[in-house]
Amino acid sequence: MFSNVALDVVIGLVFIFLLYSLLASVLQEIFARIINMRARTLLNALRRMLEDEKCKSEFPLVDFFSERFRDFLYIFQPFKGSPFLKEFYKDPNIKYLSEFDVFSKPSYISSESFSKTLIHIFRKQGYNPSMNHFQEIRNNLANDSFDGFKVGKETKMVLMRMLEDANQDVDRFKLELENWYNNTMDRVSGWYKRRTQFNLFIIGLIIAATFNVDSIAIVKILAKDEAARLSMVQLATSKYETYGQYINKLKGEAAIDPNTGDTSIISISPINDKELIKLDSILIADAKSVQSILGLGHKTENHGPNHFWGWLITALAICLGAPFWFDLLNKIMLLRETGKKPSENTTKQENKSTNKPIIPVG
Repeated sequence: MFSNVALDVVIGLVFIFLLYSLLASVLQEIFARIINMRARTLLNALRRMLEDEKCKSEFPLVDFFSERFRDFLYIFQPFKGSPFLKEFYKDPNIKYLSEFDVFSKPSYISSESFSKTLIHIFRKQGYNPSMNHFQEIRNNLANDSFDGFKVGKETKMVLMRMLEDANQDVDRFKLELENWYNNTMDRVSGWYKRRTQFNLFIIGLIIAATFNVDSIAIVKILAKDEAARLSMVQLATSKYETYGQYINKLKGEAAIDPNTGDTSIISISPINDKELIKLDSILIADAKSVQSILGLGHKTENHGPNHFWGWLITALAICLGAPFWFDLLNKIMLLRETGKKPSENTTKQENKSTNKPIIPVG
């Protein structure tokens, strides 16, 4: 069994990780909405499907940074070097899934909308209804008979194989396109989560440096300062259940478009923008309370020179996410309750037993 001091130190540290990981999650959600991150992730997935892969060098590190640079440019020029993708998003089936804002793109597209749009593009406007649609699509793809764009060599190879598998059946080709789309979308949610985790690390590092959340120094303070330790335990006891409600509000869910019935591949938090800003201000106020209790600050001399390693530990802890720290804190709180001294647990019971009347025997 842990000693009370050790357990209280753990409670204080885990609560701090919960607080700042929740704050990081709120900031990440605000950032994701500002740059329309879900829609951009979907757009990147479609770019990977419809455009040939960019030439890679012999150096993976160079490729990594060049891809990050391209991702940055795509924020301002989403269709740069991607004429086929631009044609896809111009189609009315896709264009009107997004809001009226010129910079917005849909956050989710159904497999049926994807296949229909591609067939419309490959069939071209003004097609002859009396002709075989399948043969017209095949000829247009084979001969690059499109205005303003060409289908890349690798993408064309994939599409031509689908046409071969369809065996002259347009409906079967449509089904092949939908399967291709669904198989890709199964991975998109994982891509979004990895990008979110990377963002949480960067945000966590910024938070750690801004609030001087040095995990190493915090452990030392909690171990030595009884008043600070008890204050942190009281704060954790009073706040962590409320934080659980915040986590539930932030938890993403599959959104359904009321107009089209399409379901999002990437989860969307139901909390609105005003609530998000309000929650951000509440958590910042709580973070300042923690600073005050622990005496955190860049001018204090309690932390020593190695701030960076403490900040790095905090940032890595934030990457684990608020739900992880909430579940852990919940278990530790239960352990602390069951680990109390008998005198603390049975005070009320003993009082009740002493108040009972004595019944004579015999």
